[in-house]
Amino acid sequence: MRRISLILLATLLSGCLSVGAQFDLATLLAGRTMEFEASEGEPDLQSWKADGTSVFHTYGLGRYPRPGVWRIEGRRYCSDFSDPGVARAWTCYRVKVLEDGAVLEFTEIEETWQIIPFAQFWRGRFVK
Repeated sequence: MRRISLILLATLLSGCLSVGAQFDLATLLAGRTMEFEASEGEPDLQSWKADGTSVFHTYGLGRYPRPGVWRIEGRRYCSDFSDPGVARAWTCYRVKVLEDGAVLEFTEIEETWQIIPFAQFWRGRFVK
């Protein structure tokens, strides 16, 4: 009975993967583009390069690119989209990997908040 309980527990927990459980986040992001869910209008896009650079394409009065940088700190994804010449303002997120790595959920870690107070949760799907 104990063995069955442990197997059931492991099966249930496997559906709640976080970074590090099965996926290397840096490998999962590098060279890819993600489309983030939008409550209205066009979805935002973000692309990551293996060299640690990133571009966030957002809609405002038309789509515009915002260059930035990213890094992995342990099990956290951190990014900075500060204007050039301004000190780095890293914001870090816990990342939940869903649908075998096709979907990611980013939850901002409050003590690292620097720039956008309303952007505490992002959910996106890889488009390439």
